[in-house]
Amino acid sequence: MTPREKAQIKSIMEEKLAEAKGDIYGLTEATQSIAPDNAIGRVSRMDAIGNKAVNDMALEKAKNKIEHLEYALSLYGTIEFGVCTECYQDISFKRLSAMPEVETCMNCAAR
Repeated sequence: MTPREKAQIKSIMEEKLAEAKGDIYGLTEATQSIAPDNAIGRVSRMDAIGNKAVNDMALEKAKNKIEHLEYALSLYGTIEFGVCTECYQDISFKRLSAMPEVETCMNCAAR
């Protein structure tokens, strides 16, 4: 990977990290408990509980993404950046552009 491509990946990571942190704020609001005394009706309450469960999962996914992106950013500038953790070959620029937090190349991910 060229230095220019590495810089592009870093920029993508920073953008995705900022986006995920923004998602955390909205999802935290959406995962607040539904008060039992909230008179929204039985069906609406069941729908709200279902939505909360979906938002809880999305919040957990966003937190994991942030953790992985921060780790990938911590590797930037080291010889480990952009290298597969299984076969130690370079991860393609195309793969890192799409998912900069990945730690494996396509071949290892397919196994």
